[in-house]
Amino acid sequence: MIKGKSRKAEKKWSRREFMKAGVAGLGAVALGGMAGKSFGAPAVLKGTKLTILQGTYFIAPGQDLYKRQAQEWGQANGVQMSADFL
Repeated sequence: MIKGKSRKAEKKWSRREFMKAGVAGLGAVALGGMAGKSFGAPAVLKGTKLTILQGTYFIAPGQDLYKRQAQEWGQANGVQMSADFL
């Protein structure tokens, strides 16, 4: 052993150790930039409009029920809903 140097300083890295350290470093860099994006709240667009084109119901009250449910869903989610029937 050389005077003033520890045993770890003399040890060389094997190819496997070098690859492990390199992959860990690259993974940390790649995932580090995504931290703010992956845990943020989703963006919500105000004034969004959704139009649904649906086949005509044979029973008229069913069609009215569908329109009402679409409107309720739109109000709950901040979306302007409209339903058109063929």
